[in-house]
Amino acid sequence: MSGQVVRALGTADHDRAFGLGEEAFGSWPGGIPDAPPVWPPEGLHVVGTFDGEELLAKVDGREFHSWFGGVEIPTWGIAGVAVSAEHRGRRLLRDLFTASFAEARDRGMAVSTLYFTAAGIYRRIGYELVGGFDKVRLPTETLTGVPPAEGIRLRRAVPGDGAAIHAVYAAWASRQNGPLTRTGPSFPGGADRIIDRHTGVTLALDTDDQVVGYVSWQRGSGYDASARIEVGDLLATTPDATRALLRMLGTFASVTGTVALRLSRPDPVDLALPGLPPLAVEQHPYMLRVLDLASAVEPRHYPPALDTSVRFTITGDTFGELDGGWRISVADGTARCERASGVDGPTLTVGGLSVLYAGVMGLSQLRLAGLATGGDPARDADLDAVFVGPGFHVRDYF
Repeated sequence: MSGQVVRALGTADHDRAFGLGEEAFGSWPGGIPDAPPVWPPEGLHVVGTFDGEELLAKVDGREFHSWFGGVEIPTWGIAGVAVSAEHRGRRLLRDLFTASFAEARDRGMAVSTLYFTAAGIYRRIGYELVGGFDKVRLPTETLTGVPPAEGIRLRRAVPGDGAAIHAVYAAWASRQNGPLTRTGPSFPGGADRIIDRHTGVTLALDTDDQVVGYVSWQRGSGYDASARIEVGDLLATTPDATRALLRMLGTFASVTGTVALRLSRPDPVDLALPGLPPLAVEQHPYMLRVLDLASAVEPRHYPPALDTSVRFTITGDTFGELDGGWRISVADGTARCERASGVDGPTLTVGGLSVLYAGVMGLSQLRLAGLATGGDPARDADLDAVFVGPGFHVRDYF
């Protein structure tokens, strides 16, 4: 509208940005923090719509990398989306996302992800649901029934163990699609930050004294049935390590009534627990959108035996960047992705492409959801083979 300007926010806009965030997401403990000498910090890029000095809406973009196909893919994490109450419903977000995506592409970002509270807003601009994580609570006593582990020794992490902890995380994350790498400017504080931020981090070591798992945990107040242990990560590269860490948490049964865990399902922890998987008490659904198809596809690792060339069309991109015909050719473990004409294959929405890229669903399922049409359904497996993956998981809330 006339008089409105979309621009990047700087240090002078700190209080306005936090004030609008407070309006959208609730009050900050202790009030709005004082502005640092430089804001936004490295790795965070905020764009806003202004009418004069009034901030009407804003979108935060964070620089991340996520694991897909065994490699680190540059990822634009969207957060802090807020519109002032008096200006909602006026389509301010399209111009903001146009500006944020332009910044993302300038910085080489290939995909964008976000946690959402209103799916329809983001589906209209190409995001689609690909996963999430659940917070579950279960009686601490339940963990005493986990089968015993063999060949595992536990010890408390100490300063200097951060690199070994991150190595376990990276070994787990690199085998999935979706987890953030936990590196770069959006994860400041050094390798030992996980130790500094928890009551304890317990390590699981194998018979060669190699760290093969860990659990980070926060001990709340109290020592009765109402007391709770909050677990940040429980990750391991062997089943015995998983069981040993769960049994360690079970030793708190006499002084804490429940344990809270964050699980990205299907999660190996569910399979290690006795009885039925615990129900979620919180859910954090996660969406993904492909920004730059070639940059998202070509770096990934592919099975050496896969030799294929697939053609398809993308339609309905609000921003017009992805619409049109495409060809992906895979041979000798590498891929080439390029524009194509005269395509007679399937047509996908941007959301359908994003789900396929994440390895969450194949074309036959996307057809049932209305996210893919056309082409020969008998050949759906050809495109599925390009994106088949180990499962989609996330661990970090931003």
